Amino acid sequence: FEPFQQAFAATALVTLGLSLRTSLKPLASEPLCATGVLCGKVLAMPLLTRALAELFGVADADALNFAFLYGMLPAAPTVVIFAREFGHPPDALAAIQLLGLVVSVPLLLVSTV
Repeated sequence: FEPFQQAFAATALVTLGLSLRTSLKPLASEPLCATGVLCGKVLAMPLLTRALAELFGVADADALNFAFLYGMLPAAPTVVIFAREFGHPPDALAAIQLLGLVVSVPLLLVSTV
């Protein structure tokens, strides 16, 4: 199974890339839902991971900063693959993932300074 494990990342990214060829039109039907998911992932998750790290007794400042940055990372491309496998329309998720990437990368760069 080793060759299959090594090939998964490349095929997941290709599948995501094929899904991203659409525009942001799928988000126009439900903009409130897309905005909520995006804000939850980009804004709430970093704060939640840092709060959970503090709750579990992490006292090192570098580890707390790492927890914050880890929560800010964009979602994995497997979300689109799972959506396709379970019969959900992957176009909206791919568009949300693209927006999440566009929003989170500048915030990651600003947070590391």
